[in-house]
Amino acid sequence: METQNPERSENQSRNQRTWLIILAILFGLSLIGMIAFMIRSGRVSDEKERVESEKELLQIEKQNLTEDKQTLEVEKEQLQSEINRLETAKEEELREKDLRIARLSRVAAEVSALRDEVAAYKILEEQHEELEEDHRELKAELNNLEREYEQLQERYNTLRDTVQLTRPMMVYNINYLTKWDRWLCADRYNVVRARRVDETRINFEIDGTAFSPIGERDVQMVMIAPDGEIINPSEDPFVIAETGQESPYTKKRTVEYEGEPIHLRFTVLHEERLPAGTYEINVYIDGHLTRTKDLQLE
Repeated sequence: METQNPERSENQSRNQRTWLIILAILFGLSLIGMIAFMIRSGRVSDEKERVESEKELLQIEKQNLTEDKQTLEVEKEQLQSEINRLETAKEEELREKDLRIARLSRVAAEVSALRDEVAAYKILEEQHEELEEDHRELKAELNNLEREYEQLQERYNTLRDTVQLTRPMMVYNINYLTKWDRWLCADRYNVVRARRVDETRINFEIDGTAFSPIGERDVQMVMIAPDGEIINPSEDPFVIAETGQESPYTKKRTVEYEGEPIHLRFTVLHEERLPAGTYEINVYIDGHLTRTKDLQLE
């Protein structure tokens, strides 16, 4: 019988332990990779759900704006139709009054021809009094019609002004681009780590409706850190229309609205490292909060 070499047995045992350690390390690495993949998949899924939700909200807003516009067009047509009807009625009544005045004028001319007769003079006096009374009545009716027309004109102007006030400027397509200013290599964009973000570029466009008046608009962009502090706050505040409170802003620009969309870009420089968390981007137009968007940094 051949005796087993102890040294050879020990080497085999050592080799077995080495292979077990290697297998354990490979298993651990594969487990870590699976966990990282699952985390990444969860983030992509959450981002997709958020984008779909924003898309649905924008579609609902578009549908609401379309319905409001159609309603206002119908009301405008109804009001214009009522004004046309009143104008037509007023013209018709004035024509009838002109005919009555013409008839009374002819009667007055006939009576004047017979003023030498006393009876005719009395008749002329009576007719003259009637004519004066008719004239006063016609004048009173004309004044009433003029007042009614002025009231309708005031209602139309009030409705038009109300439509303009209830149709504020809107903000569309807010997007942002983070930048990492690297000295030795090319700059990187769309950086998600907060401590590496040196610059944030915020782009969007503003537009109104057919009822939005032409003129200057003050656009304030406020970027709020996760701790609630405003990033790069201005020294001069602006007044928030909804609350009446004053607040500093991160960036501001005055633009001339001429009925066409205006594209704006704000660049925010971060001289200090940013903390991780959710950053809030608020856009105000003439003090009215118009749109909000979140920026998530790790």
